[in-house]
Amino acid sequence: MPAGAKRHSQFRGLESIRQPPPPENTATARLGRPTKLGSKRSNPDYKPWTGLLPIQVMKDVRVRLSQTDDVRDVSDLTTDLLTEWLERTGPKE
Repeated sequence: MPAGAKRHSQFRGLESIRQPPPPENTATARLGRPTKLGSKRSNPDYKPWTGLLPIQVMKDVRVRLSQTDDVRDVSDLTTDLLTEWLERTGPKE
């Protein structure tokens, strides 16, 4: 390249056709399924939690819950069991 010559990018024309990003819509900005009004996921008193349990335990729990008159789901059962454990092991802080 001769001295003083400008170097041009082969992509220089693409900038003129680049579209601006769409405006952010806070209602659809979250990933995943939309939340239902009144669901735990939309309730600020609940926080998502991930834990590891043996596969067979989870299968057995789901089957047992479906076979009984218990209307709780696994989340409710876990909350009840942990709350019960907290009450047994000492005062709330």
